[in-house]
Amino acid sequence: MGSGLVQYGNTIAVSDISLVAHPGEILTILGPNGSGKSSLLKSIAGQTSFRGTIRFDGKIQRTDTVSYMPQDISGRANLTVTEVVLLGRVGQLGLRVTQEDLDIVVAVLYELGISKLASRHLSELSGGQRQLVYLAQALVRKPRALVLDEPISALDLRHQLEVLSLVQRLTKDQSLTTICVLHDINAAARFSDNIVLLKEGRLVSFGLPRDILSAAQIEVVFEVESTIFEDNDGYRFVCPKRSISF
Repeated sequence: MGSGLVQYGNTIAVSDISLVAHPGEILTILGPNGSGKSSLLKSIAGQTSFRGTIRFDGKIQRTDTVSYMPQDISGRANLTVTEVVLLGRVGQLGLRVTQEDLDIVVAVLYELGISKLASRHLSELSGGQRQLVYLAQALVRKPRALVLDEPISALDLRHQLEVLSLVQRLTKDQSLTTICVLHDINAAARFSDNIVLLKEGRLVSFGLPRDILSAAQIEVVFEVESTIFEDNDGYRFVCPKRSISF
């Protein structure tokens, strides 16, 4: 994406963004509330209009194999989990649901550990369960690019780790180009190949987690004083100490 601009009325949400995301890697977008993270993600997923250029495999034409999981998910649909996940294969479905379609749904539900929810209605599920269902919906398309807006926000700690580990594995095994928004800086440090820092709709920094997540950068972007630790595996962790905005 080069020199992107996303604007709502007179409000510019994102401007002057230039990024590259590679197959087999996770690119995570970090920033405070209102920094343009979701707007950038929606433009990549084709969910909002923008000015600029987004290339897929070097081509301007948008690929039809981008799967998008939004942050705002609702449980009001009177559909079963299987039916909701099947909707993710709308582009592949013919006049009827094939056995192949059902087999793919069953396999993805199993991989996410939610097979037991297959016959439940979406409205009966918790927020965390619905999040897993919509992740399954994104995965059944067999996408080449996976765009995820806060995929772990409603999950407990164990399920956060399990989902991000799964996304990381699928990204590498299937050579997916995965772009996601996270609020958890330490989760981003642990599971991302590259990180984007945004503030007020503009790019502050882009690169490897170990290069991007410094105390100085955290202070500039989040207005928080922090201490940075590194574990024996080389992963960085951010320990916030105090706000400096007052």
